[in-house]
Amino acid sequence: TTADTIYYYRPNSSLLMHKSISSASFCEAEHFSMSPHPWLKLAIWDEPQKIKHFAENVDLSLMPKEYKFMHSFEYCCEISLWSADKGTALLKAKDLLTGIKKIVAIGDNENDITMLKNADISMVPSNAVEKAKNSADIVLDCDCNHSAVAFAIEKLKNMIKK
Repeated sequence: TTADTIYYYRPNSSLLMHKSISSASFCEAEHFSMSPHPWLKLAIWDEPQKIKHFAENVDLSLMPKEYKFMHSFEYCCEISLWSADKGTALLKAKDLLTGIKKIVAIGDNENDITMLKNADISMVPSNAVEKAKNSADIVLDCDCNHSAVAFAIEKLKNMIKK
């Protein structure tokens, strides 16, 4: 991706589903090498078993040092700049929002871990991946598919009342 556009090629049903629910701008390229450089993130979308196989077999030694590899969720892996992640964005928000006392983060997968670690209070739903659960302050009693964010807001309201 560049700052304002997500470039993709060889779309599959997983990418098209994400595209349909995203507010981001998408542009199809004839080949991934035709995306503008430098890029912030390369997302590899496919069926879960293919993504798992790719993640287990990718040769990370071939990747430039300024990039990192991780799972986003079962349909996607990412290669992104170390500086282009949710944790870095959260730290920037902390700097800009000087009147805010605490920042709360909610995440569920590997690409959320730096954000969870940089938040003042971090929460994950019950069906988050283990690495995310281990990085969070609170594991919620509900999952992503059953109002985890609403549950987290109620939990925060109760924490504030105490």
